[in-house]
Amino acid sequence: MSKKKHHNPYAEPGMYVTFALLKSMAFFALSGKSPHILMDFLRKRKFDKDLVKHGNFSPVNRDRLFYTRKEAAVRGYTEKVFSRGVDQLIEVGFLDLVEQGGGMVGHASVYALSERWKKYGTPEFVPAERPKDARAFKLASIAAAREKRRPGPQAALPGAQGAAKAAPGAAVEQPPDEAGVGGCESVRGGNTNGCGCE
Repeated sequence: MSKKKHHNPYAEPGMYVTFALLKSMAFFALSGKSPHILMDFLRKRKFDKDLVKHGNFSPVNRDRLFYTRKEAAVRGYTEKVFSRGVDQLIEVGFLDLVEQGGGMVGHASVYALSERWKKYGTPEFVPAERPKDARAFKLASIAAAREKRRPGPQAALPGAQGAAKAAPGAAVEQPPDEAGVGGCESVRGGNTNGCGCE
């Protein structure tokens, strides 16, 4: 009779997080969905196996982390909740903004994992925040794109086509080679008569 295999919970894929981070003042300062968003960023880390064997646990992509708003929406975060969470992670020192994304397609924000959180709550802490004008850049880009897609007023037709659009009885100026010596014609009731200026 074969022995029953016991499930080993430690054999499941997981994520390495230090107790120092979980017990830090910065982590306890997080609110709302910010801790969940932080865990999402930590799951994005990539490690070099050869470096890990030699005791180097620094992620190779620590300065190039992406978290798009589309991905946040899939995870159930509203744009307001996600933006507030990222702002708080930057404020307490878990993230740094490397490059602010904009309204252009494929232009996503780039983040970096920061160690500033270790000094949070001390005089040595270096504060940081996401520039407010940079956050407004996306909204301005979207508004500009919408304005560009709006159909503009129809341009007036030049020459004889413009004359055909004129109201009956109105005098329409024409170039000399089209209107004769006098350079004008009178349009009355749909009939063209000379104005007598020749």
